[in-house]
Formats: sequence, C-alpha cells, structure tokens
Amino acid sequence: MSIRNDGDGPPTKPPRFRPEPLTLPLLLLALSTLFLPGIDKGYFHHPGSYGSETAKNLSLAENLSSDHQFRLFEKLRPVPGAAPTYDMYSRFPVGGFALIKLAILPFGNDLSAKILAARMLMLLLFSAAALLAFHSLARITSHRWVALAATLAAFSSSYMLLYGNAVSVEYSVDLFAVMLAFHGMVVFVQEGRFRQLLAKTGVALLLGWHVYAFLLPFILLGLAREAVRAWKDGTAPRLRSTAAALLRSRYTALGLAALLFGMAVLSFNFANEYAAFGGEAAVSELPSVRSMIEKTGLDRPSKAPEWWLGFLRQQFHRVRVASVPLVLSHSGIGLSWLELPAYVLLLLLVAACTAVVWLARPLLAGRSRILLATLVLSGFCWTLLMRHNIMKHPHEALYYVGVPLVLYSLLLLYVHKRWGRAPVVGLAVAALLAFVVSVFQMERLWRHDPRTVEILQAALDELGAIRKTTRGKAVLVLGSVKPEWSWPLTHG
Repeated sequence: MSIRNDGDGPPTKPPRFRPEPLTLPLLLLALSTLFLPGIDKGYFHHPGSYGSETAKNLSLAENLSSDHQFRLFEKLRPVPGAAPTYDMYSRFPVGGFALIKLAILPFGNDLSAKILAARMLMLLLFSAAALLAFHSLARITSHRWVALAATLAAFSSSYMLLYGNAVSVEYSVDLFAVMLAFHGMVVFVQEGRFRQLLAKTGVALLLGWHVYAFLLPFILLGLAREAVRAWKDGTAPRLRSTAAALLRSRYTALGLAALLFGMAVLSFNFANEYAAFGGEAAVSELPSVRSMIEKTGLDRPSKAPEWWLGFLRQQFHRVRVASVPLVLSHSGIGLSWLELPAYVLLLLLVAACTAVVWLARPLLAGRSRILLATLVLSGFCWTLLMRHNIMKHPHEALYYVGVPLVLYSLLLLYVHKRWGRAPVVGLAVAALLAFVVSVFQMERLWRHDPRTVEILQAALDELGAIRKTTRGKAVLVLGSVKPEWSWPLTHG
C-alpha cells in the first residue's frame, strides 16, 4: 500500500477498516425508505416537497437552453402590445439546473412525470450525500458502525427530511456538493491525494456555493497547523521561512484554485446577464450582483443588539433541531424556540463544544480533529456571512448537519472505547429505526396539515385550467390562487 504525505506532518498510511459487511447494505436499506412515501405523486405540493420552490426550480431548469444563451429565466411578465419580458435568476451555478434538465428531458410535455423525475433525482442526490458522509466518517473514525449510526442520526432530523425531496438546487443538490467536497478533504488529509480534492471541489462549485463554507475553515485550520510546524522547524529568520512555507502549501493552492474557479462561474453569470441587458446595464444592476448584495446585507445598516440576540437564539434552536431525529424532536417541524432563554441556549452550546473538544483529544489524531472542526464550523461560517438572509429562510439550517455528524461520532467512539463494539452496533440499529420512523413521520405530519391539502388542491385546479387554455403545451405554474402564495406564470 502506498504511503502519501499531505504536507501536514509525516506520511501516513490510509486507514484499514475492519470487515463490516452489513453496514453499507443497512444504510442503503434505510435510504431506500425515502422513495416509498407517495412515490406515485407527481405534484408540486407533495407532502414535504415545498411546492413553490419545486415549481420555481423546475421552471428554471425547463428554460435552460441554448436558445436563451443558457440564461435562467424565473418569471414571465406579459406586456400588452409587446413581447413579454423575463426576470433572470442567475444567483447559482448552472450545474444543479442542468442536472434537473437532464432528468426531465425525456418526458416531453408530461408535467406530472417531470415533477416526479425531478423529485427522484433530489432523493438520489440526498442519498448520495448520506453515502459520502458515511464513507467520510468511516475513514475518520476507522469504525463503520460508528459512521453508520452517526450518519443515520444526523440525516433523520426534521430539516434534512423536510428539504430532502424538494426540487431545489439549494437543498439536495448543494448538500451533495458539500459532502463530495468534504470527502475530498478527508482523502487528501489521510492520503495526500491533492488532485482528487481539486476535482471534487470543482464539481461541487458547479453545483452550489455552500462549499465555500467548508473550504474556509478547512484552509484556515490547515494553514494554521502548517504555520505552527514551520515556525518550530524553520530556520532564521523564522518569519520569512514560515511565510515561504505557507505560500508553498497545498492549502493555499486549494484556496486560490477554488477562488478562481468560483470567479469564472460568476463571470459566466455576469456576462450572460450583461448581454441580456444589451450591454447597457451597470454592474451593480445585474441580478446576480443585486442578489449578492441583498443576501450579505451590504445594502443595509448595522443591526441593533436586539437583532443579534434574536439571531443567536434562532441559530441555537436550529442547531438543536438539526441534532435530533424527527421522531425524538418535540418541536416537530416548527420554530417553537422561545421556550428557552438565550443565555440557557448559549450555556448548552458552550457545554456541547467543550464536550466535543474533551472527547476528541484522546479519540482522534490531530488531522482528524481538523476535519471534524471543518464539519462543525462550516454551518456557522455560512450563517454569519448570510445572516441578513438566513433569519427568514429556515432551509439554511440544512447545513448545520456537520454538528450532529461530529457529536454522534465522538459519543459513539467513546462508547466503543468504554464498553466495546456491541453497544455501538445496537445504537446503529436504533439509529436506523429512528431514521425510518422519521421518514414516515414527516409524511404523516404533512398529510395532516390542512394548509398543505388546500395548497395542493388550489395548485392542481390552476394547473388544469391553464393547460386547457394552452392545448396541452408544457407550462409550469408557480403557486396557487392565494395571493400570499402566488407566483407569476413561467412558460417551459
């Protein structure tokens, strides 16, 4: 077996796993239950599918073609006596929409089949993200039963199951992207294979921007570790030798490559939008630029301390909900987080972080601790950057998944060290049952939601009426007859 070096210490061998033939089949069995509830439903408002988001992303994918220079059109606005105008939607890389386009392409004008195909694609990507998380944890912990239990527990929260089957590039597509990039980080740290990390990072950046929230802590922690090592081992002048070591570091190369690749993707968006405006729009008027400014809050004044208090309380709640399987969560899918004051939540978070650090030191090597720290910090990095947008968008809590992945892994490693393998296997089976029950509980929660039933019926009525007027042509309808839920019509 080859020995490699990642530039962060002496060479190491890839970890050897014990033969655990049951873990992967059990994981696949659990994930297969995602496809069972309502698999025959090709509706916008299938329980848990976030109908308006599903319809919007399907519309964008449908409109993705060379006829429009691969611009993403979100809305059609009829103009009396003139050609209709379109609102562009280019905030995300085109990769996720291209995947949806490929999934729905074979079904022509069969709208129900397109919706079902796109939903199946989302569930496949969600399952692939879970598989990548499992293999990453198996490499880090060298224990597949620990990886199985931690993955199933983390992926059974209400946030994960709620957004897992909605057709959206921000949910399953982006989740798959970050788990792909993280798996590349794990292989790089353990085996020094840098080119596979660059390739996985490039693919991830074609699918979504959340990967930057993983790259930031990973690169900073890696550079900090190399800086300490270079300072200790360097020759005088130490400052210059340390700086030279950091410039030669692969972590620096990874950051520059990711930055340049992301800028190239954004440049494609900007160029398309600039051309659509006839080359007369200012850069600040481009939809992608306006969206970036709005989401990061650069167009708003600083927030008052009261706002920050509410923001922190909301994030503490979301971490709590993201860390508990739905079947064990008393809050369900709601945001009932006012029952605990902010200082209690803060104390709980500090205690949890202290426990993680205390458990990690005797159980894992320094390299693995960097990987686990990346998982934990990634959600918070994205939250702080996008704080002005996240308050009103609960789906961002999806990316707190790193917290339960780390927490459960360390707790299970401690159990294994203290009591042996048998309790871990039992907890893995319990996590599997919790995942399966949570999948069907999510279905039941949405089926018994009167608002969901009302939205579904309104959307189907509207869809039937419009399809009659268009004589069967493919159209996608965003929303329903309720004003607060309505979206403009988008043509395919």
